[in-house]
Amino acid sequence: MKQHGLKHQYRQKRILSFAERSERKIQFPVQNHIQTIGIVADFDFKSDFITQYFGSNVKMDVLLLNNEKRPKQDQNETIFLSDLDFWGIPPIKLIQPFVDKPFDILINFTSQQFDPVEYICARSKARFKISKYQYLTIYDLIINHPDIAINEYFKEIIKTLNNFSN
Repeated sequence: MKQHGLKHQYRQKRILSFAERSERKIQFPVQNHIQTIGIVADFDFKSDFITQYFGSNVKMDVLLLNNEKRPKQDQNETIFLSDLDFWGIPPIKLIQPFVDKPFDILINFTSQQFDPVEYICARSKARFKISKYQYLTIYDLIINHPDIAINEYFKEIIKTLNNFSN
């Protein structure tokens, strides 16, 4: 998505302000101690990966980003392009329940960098944040494999976390 001009500069400034004044406590996750996972995705994310690697006791919340207009039926766990304000920022009332949760891990699974997603991730109180892309100082771990299948990418995350915790 094209992200240039005054609106992009404004979004970057807002994202940076949250990234710099983050009140979260950064804590490296140990696989068998992970209880909550937050997922930001731009596709219909299936929880099979989470239960396969972390067990069924792990609580997972998914926030989806959809490039379409919001339909009439309510879909609170989805941010639509039409929800964004003039500056391209998602309204706080839609993201507050998600960003206020102190997830053990937040994983940005979106297929490309997109300022509204980076804004959500910057505001998140997650203890550890993972992404494919570096953006300012938001993420604690970058695993850059852009063309890998989602299940393989998730395996790479698990492998990396295990290597760091040993």
